[in-house]
Amino acid sequence: MSEGEISFEVSLAELVVGGSAFSQLVFREPHGKAVVVMNQSDGNAALRCKSCGHFLIITDPEYSDTECVVCKTPMPVGTSSCPACGWTYKQIENSPS
Repeated sequence: MSEGEISFEVSLAELVVGGSAFSQLVFREPHGKAVVVMNQSDGNAALRCKSCGHFLIITDPEYSDTECVVCKTPMPVGTSSCPACGWTYKQIENSPS
């Protein structure tokens, strides 16, 4: 995961015309280019963690998730550690004695 900021952006044309048909929700990493999360007219499935309040917007229609075995937080496919409690599926190798 990478840190950044999510914001609702309105185009210059919308400001001039006064409409909002082209507004976008975007994610931007520090000093990075904006990535469009969704347009105003889009609708995406999402998850919200009841314990921590985090949201997960599902932009991949093939998405499926699993729950953390410790705290039951939804975990996106491909992750190996829980975003809420940090529990991990990765095996920790023992160092040689």
